[in-house]
Amino acid sequence: MKKRLFWLIAMVIIIAAGAFVYLYKPPQKTLKVYFLDVGQGDAIFIKTPSGTTMLIDAGPKDNVLKPLSKNFLFKKKHIDVLLATHPDADHVAGFVPVMKNYSSDVFIESAYEKDNQILSEIHNLINQKVAQHVIATVDTQINLGDGVEFKILSPNNSELDGDSNNASIVGKLIYGDTSFLLTGDASISNEIRLVKDYPSTGSGQVGLKANVLKLGHHGSRTSSSIEFLESVKPDIAIISAGLNNQYGHPHPEVINRLKNLNIPYILTAKVGTICMQSNGQKVSTCN
Repeated sequence: MKKRLFWLIAMVIIIAAGAFVYLYKPPQKTLKVYFLDVGQGDAIFIKTPSGTTMLIDAGPKDNVLKPLSKNFLFKKKHIDVLLATHPDADHVAGFVPVMKNYSSDVFIESAYEKDNQILSEIHNLINQKVAQHVIATVDTQINLGDGVEFKILSPNNSELDGDSNNASIVGKLIYGDTSFLLTGDASISNEIRLVKDYPSTGSGQVGLKANVLKLGHHGSRTSSSIEFLESVKPDIAIISAGLNNQYGHPHPEVINRLKNLNIPYILTAKVGTICMQSNGQKVSTCN
């Protein structure tokens, strides 16, 4: 009788332990990347598994403030890293109100020089409010913790002499086996150079291959060449552009390229802010 009772209790413990293991799922360490709806412009908000934050571009005017405060930062008044891909107003004007409302540890930009009032005000705010000012170069790597890295692929020295779009910072956000390629307004000439310098021989940290591609220049025909798209081979493309914008972005030629290569795409103009998440092994959409 005692032996039978012992085995009965042992079976109950085993079943209970199995149920606990089955039901208890430890929280996933998730990286989230938000392509913010800021109208005709770019702004990308990144949050690592342990909460480190990064804002890449800040859109035009103060459009970025509402999604930041309402959806992501709440009462928090700090963004760890700010990065400006290039000094065009539709990418950097929003940094002025952001820097007036949020403190930051680091501000990163390229060495491209452009004399305008917005950039002058941003540099004044950097001097007043930011601990570290970094001029990015090719292969600069920003460690965000949790195994999340942002590797800068462009611009190189020759790309700093021409148009501001050609001087855009292009960076690869890497987490585990997954990656996001973020391109600013990089043009086709930048893309061809990148294809040559970073041949895609695999996923994750190797080459241009990425799970998610943010199309250059809001889906303009001046970006997203077939050679580049074939090299990146994204699972999904993101197009950040304003609804019914005056430039006609995204251009039909680019949409046709995506369709011909069977690359799904999402537009902020149609769905608003787009959230993508990674657990280091796969990327999916999120809220």
